Amino acid sequence: NRNSLGSSTETTFDITPSVRYAITQRCAVNVGYNYTDVSGRRSNSIPLNPLQSFGSYTRNRYFAGITYSF
Repeated sequence: NRNSLGSSTETTFDITPSVRYAITQRCAVNVGYNYTDVSGRRSNSIPLNPLQSFGSYTRNRYFAGITYSF
């Protein structure tokens, strides 16, 4: 039984800088940003867009939160 999908490769770059600030000993806030770049391609696949390989994408995410310890 042969695999008709062929082989694939994927490269991921991920960075997540964030900042945490303690308001009191028990309460803190944090904010951050996450950037992900995934590039991958199956050897037998046809790109959906000539400038972008199948399975490739970038993502930007922002987050914030409050922590309270008791």
